[in-house]
Amino acid sequence: MLDAKDKAENRNSSRYRNVIISILIFVLLLSVYFLWRARKNRDVLKEREVILNEKEKINKALSEAIQENKFNDLLTLARSNSPEFLILFTELYPEFIHALKNLDPKIRNTELEFCAMAFLNFSSKNIAEYTYVTTRAVQIRKNRFRKKFGISSDVDFNLWMREQVEPIELNR
Repeated sequence: MLDAKDKAENRNSSRYRNVIISILIFVLLLSVYFLWRARKNRDVLKEREVILNEKEKINKALSEAIQENKFNDLLTLARSNSPEFLILFTELYPEFIHALKNLDPKIRNTELEFCAMAFLNFSSKNIAEYTYVTTRAVQIRKNRFRKKFGISSDVDFNLWMREQVEPIELNR
């Protein structure tokens, strides 16, 4: 009887031990699985991040190429005295147009075109050539703008035009 009791007790403790070992193995396997899955997800996220960074670099390069192309188009339009010049200039430099309109809300498009050419640092000779007027007419127009905007004669007109953008860009 004692022997049968001991055998039954041994079987029960053996079963209990087997259940505990099985549970521990299951928990261990489950932990290994979750660690593997977490590492795999981390690797996938890193891979996606690398791909995203590459796409951003490509997009930035394309944007720069488009901007450069637009700038070249802008110069071509200016040289041909195209009416589309001001439209593209406004697209590329909206802050400059905004600054001029703040200085003079009634400024005309022809005046904006003239100021845009000065902003692009065209010489008086170039502006005269592109707009089919004399160099003297360009100088007179610059002097009118100097009076209108209170620009001193010792300040470079083209430089003053470019400086009109800086205060707005700093406030962004």
